[in-house]
Amino acid sequence: MKYNEMFAIYKFLRESKGNDSPAWKEAINNLGMLMEHMGVYETKRQDGSYLPINEKEYKKIDDMLDKAVTSVKNYLKENENVHDDRTDLTKNLEKEFLSKTYVEFKNVKPNPNVSLHESMENFRYEEVQLSNADLKRVGANLSSRIQLSVDINGEKIKGVFTPKTSYNPKGRYEEILDEMKLKYPMYTSFWNTFYNNDHFYEQGLTGLTTNMLTNLDTWKAKDKTDAMALKTLNKYESSSFINGNKVIDDEYKKYKTDPAFFGAIYDLSSKMEKFKTYRGINTMDVGIEDGQNIDIRNCAMSSVAHLLGEDDLIAKAKQVTIKMPDGEYQTGTFMEYVKGKDVMNLDSIDSMKALPKDAFDTVSLKTQLANLQVLDYICGNIDRHVGNMFYDVNPKTRKVVGIKGIDNDASFMSKEIKKKGEQAGRLCSIRDMRVIDEDMANRVLKIDEGALSATLHGYGLTDKEVKAAWNRLVKLQDAIREAKTYNPKEGLPKIDYSMSDDKGLMIVKKRDWDKLSMSDLQREGGRSYFVTAGFANDIANRQLAATADFKKSAEASRVSLKTMLNPKNTKAMIDNARSDKPAIGVSKRYSDVLKALDAYQKTPAPADVLARGDDPKWTALNNLKAAVDAYKSEKVRIGHIDEQGKILQNFKGKPLKRIHDVDMIGKFADKLLEQRKLALQTNKDLEKAIEKDKKTIEFNSKSFEEKNQIINNQLQEEQNKNQDLSTSILNEINKDNDIVKNDQIINNDYKEIKYDDEVAMGEK
Repeated sequence: MKYNEMFAIYKFLRESKGNDSPAWKEAINNLGMLMEHMGVYETKRQDGSYLPINEKEYKKIDDMLDKAVTSVKNYLKENENVHDDRTDLTKNLEKEFLSKTYVEFKNVKPNPNVSLHESMENFRYEEVQLSNADLKRVGANLSSRIQLSVDINGEKIKGVFTPKTSYNPKGRYEEILDEMKLKYPMYTSFWNTFYNNDHFYEQGLTGLTTNMLTNLDTWKAKDKTDAMALKTLNKYESSSFINGNKVIDDEYKKYKTDPAFFGAIYDLSSKMEKFKTYRGINTMDVGIEDGQNIDIRNCAMSSVAHLLGEDDLIAKAKQVTIKMPDGEYQTGTFMEYVKGKDVMNLDSIDSMKALPKDAFDTVSLKTQLANLQVLDYICGNIDRHVGNMFYDVNPKTRKVVGIKGIDNDASFMSKEIKKKGEQAGRLCSIRDMRVIDEDMANRVLKIDEGALSATLHGYGLTDKEVKAAWNRLVKLQDAIREAKTYNPKEGLPKIDYSMSDDKGLMIVKKRDWDKLSMSDLQREGGRSYFVTAGFANDIANRQLAATADFKKSAEASRVSLKTMLNPKNTKAMIDNARSDKPAIGVSKRYSDVLKALDAYQKTPAPADVLARGDDPKWTALNNLKAAVDAYKSEKVRIGHIDEQGKILQNFKGKPLKRIHDVDMIGKFADKLLEQRKLALQTNKDLEKAIEKDKKTIEFNSKSFEEKNQIINNQLQEEQNKNQDLSTSILNEINKDNDIVKNDQIINNDYKEIKYDDEVAMGEK
């Protein structure tokens, strides 16, 4: 809490009723002393910094804080009926002072090099020191995910660190357009119509993605001719985002008869489809504001799980500050690795495909599913589906004994659900929950607004998001108070859909979970996680892998690659580079770039775009890239540009244009090579998926007994391998022990010889 906020509370207490009581005097005195000492550390010095705090001074303030908290609580208790009609400051006094300040200060780790102010601001962050060896291991690159081990609630957890990023959907949208301009410069005027086009950004994305992705299947199913592509584009034009948008429409008509345009449009549609989902969930459903951090919501959910006493219910996450060897800091989010079965990515032969009928009917799984519903509801997690739950299968009993939620960033929805039956993503309503564990119900009832507010403090959530979480928790508390206790003799009643969505919950005692079957919990359908678990069982035993997605990706990357190889795509680059060439005194490096570009342009594309790397077209592209790299190296050497390509001298006119021309040519060459690599990879992925399907079909055709025998054989092989490894390690240890023993024998012999020598010397 900022010092001025504490002063506002102090001022309110001084002016409040009941200020002649001993409790008031004690509260004022203790709070005043606390402010006096904390004020020194919360006030900026002349250089703009805050005063660091040592451990002794921290302990002194810690004692003062405890006294202030106790005395303010006593005062509030004595005067609880006095301030009901006063300001928001009165109502939030306990939530702000007794929760946030207390939680912040208690989590501070005294550091004489870090100010108290800074420590309290960043108390949610765990600091991790990276050594030079660590940096070497991760390639000194913190711009992507790296592996770490972090202490969470006293437990060392392995996971990945993701650097802090701000939610910027408009920026990502423009990155897609920038990529289109780079990959298909021949349609630049068309791509330009999408920039700053709010109508398309807000509404046109739906039509763009839905129509093209549907029509591509029609195009593929027939003959892939230019006529078929044009027919698809004409249909696309009349039924999608273009209709009614004249700016886009005019440019679209200019290019639609170009056969290669189909590939570029499909590439755009594929990328916008993913973007539409990304933005739809985060902006439209959750209500995340631009500039907020999305990853950090995983950490906020972990804190709420801790508050509910369910640390292991979801993948643990924590904010981390990485300290580099040079003293620089990088902040981000740490998320643990989760072990378990991902039903969306099972092997062809997997134990989850041969589970007994009652495999999901375990007390531990049912309890955890019920608890996960509670956690997600309070946190407003709208994206809990079958793909972001990992299942723990006991290899001996073949029973599903646990679950863990992953990908918890689509949480803390700010939207209030007011109408009966209103849905928000996949958020499970209280009515759809059906049941709640008795222990969890008691823990939920004990949480007050201050505790929840303090738990969520420091994660960058808005007041609206925190308030919405509290409102959901209040609804759940009300539902628990009205809930009936499950009676095994009466069974689970049917859902009464005439009731509101926050009614109909039943409390299950610990001893009764084994009497409540999974089929009973799934019978009414709805959005409960018991139903989701049923989907997981179905998916695990499905006949084929999702080869349709692999086919679509492979086709999309191939179409994009073919379009990029179109000679029209580099014609403008050649024209620009030639026109910017000086009449006399052209450098050899620039001349080499022009020759390589011309050679690339004249070399025909291979009939199969995934031809071997020594095909003339790919050889010409690699020669072009080498010429561009040589030109840039020369510019770096003579000081015209730096290693990152930034221009260091004040160039104008054609000299400046030439640098930009070569830069654009180089970026295009890099993107084309990247696209080829992607096309090759997606083709390999498709081949693996097809092969996986064959093995899946073969495995699924076997009887339940045969499946179990195959899996048992696999488990036995793994145990044998582990046993062999253990034996090997043990043998190595024994060898080491033998060496030590031999050393000891030799050493003892040496001591005896030395002793005999000393005796002999003494006798002499």
